Amino acid sequence: GMKLQENPFFHRLLGRIDAVLAGLRGAIARFGGRQRVHHARPHALPAPVSVVIPALNEERRIADVVRYALTDTACAEVIVIDDCSIDATRERAEAAGARVLTSAMLGKGESMLEGLDAAAHDIVVYLDGDLAGMQPDIISKLAAPIRAGSADLVKAAFGRAAGRVTELAAKPMLRVFFPELAQLAQPLGGIVAARKALLRQLKFEAGYGVDVGILIDAHRSGARIEQVDIGTIEHESQSLAALADMAVEVNRVIL
Repeated sequence: GMKLQENPFFHRLLGRIDAVLAGLRGAIARFGGRQRVHHARPHALPAPVSVVIPALNEERRIADVVRYALTDTACAEVIVIDDCSIDATRERAEAAGARVLTSAMLGKGESMLEGLDAAAHDIVVYLDGDLAGMQPDIISKLAAPIRAGSADLVKAAFGRAAGRVTELAAKPMLRVFFPELAQLAQPLGGIVAARKALLRQLKFEAGYGVDVGILIDAHRSGARIEQVDIGTIEHESQSLAALADMAVEVNRVIL
């Protein structure tokens, strides 16, 4: 009978097998190439940012602030720490795309710490929940000196006239005790960026003095502090009684 090697069917089968193997080798090579490119990309991209927003009864503006943050290319996540609001803060923040956690009702400082613990990324930007009128990309602008390695903590400087507590209480005290910090436009401002490692070394006060306390602690630790101009913003106005409480707390922290 006919030998197997001489059978035309056998030759066609071998040809098919060779073609299939060649196709598989090509697909494996292409897949491996794509994998190499894919793994290289994250190292070339700037470090992502976790945005943390402590909030208490901010239903008027919280959704806008969350949506604003998510439009910034630096922002990888938005975490709202809700200090047991009695309005629709939680629902509106979630609907806008934030992850919302309920805090322990121990004040803004504790909320900021809880947001720090929940943040997935190394660079954290804190925003206030009552902001409006912001220019584009302020998260990217705040994170840029930290990404570049030129600063450890970045405070926002904005065009709104500094508040009464800042001008009448905080800045005079800073000029006396911490003159290096008195030139900052908004030492009491809650818009700030830093790496987790630095923030975990700092003391987070419970009340209104938390932001200036973080600033002073960072300065004492030797951190490089920079301010970045973010244009103009709007804040909700505080009552005179609230401002008086704020002034007392700020002076206590500075002293």
